[in-house]
Amino acid sequence: MILIIQNQLPHYRREFFNELAKHHDVVVMHSGFSSLDDRSQYKELIVDHKRIGPFVWQIGVIKHIRKLRPS
Repeated sequence: MILIIQNQLPHYRREFFNELAKHHDVVVMHSGFSSLDDRSQYKELIVDHKRIGPFVWQIGVIKHIRKLRPS
């Protein structure tokens, strides 16, 4: 499994993740809105976040990494 962590999931990366998911189990963890549609081959995990000034803190990332156990 490949776990990709991003703050937001830009629309132009979805095709890359779909291509990658043809060969690997791909999970994208982010704090945005769901981007899955009928063509999506990757999985999505949306986590809460807090904004502290210019920084974004994604809540529960370590917990999710331990649960998923990516290789």
